[in-house]
Amino acid sequence: MAFCGKCGAQIPDGAKNCPSCGTTTQTQAQKNDIEANKIMAVITYIGVLILVPLITGKYKTSPFLKFHFNQAIIFCIGYVVGMLISLIPYIGSFVSVILGLGIFVLQVISIIRAAKGETKTFPILDKIKIIK
Repeated sequence: MAFCGKCGAQIPDGAKNCPSCGTTTQTQAQKNDIEANKIMAVITYIGVLILVPLITGKYKTSPFLKFHFNQAIIFCIGYVVGMLISLIPYIGSFVSVILGLGIFVLQVISIIRAAKGETKTFPILDKIKIIK
């Protein structure tokens, strides 16, 4: 019998949700996937190192890594959009800096979540899927 990681209640074998708090449980395969790909998920958020999972192709076999790889690509696109916005005279550079800082903060939060093994997304980003 397993125990809920959130509330500590006993979870019957094969249950998908905690009977006490409703938290979704993870299978052993999901836990193994997360542990095997935590470092690679963190690496995807660090600049040009986003190419590492792309070159190795690991994102194709790991749902955890695919989630973080997709989110890192969205952040890269955001930085490119910010650079294009900076070309607008007068207010472009100000808007670009604000956008860049916002994306940077989201990246730091995502790195922390990847290191913890979480796959939480942000409200607007959850609708964008680059990698299917």
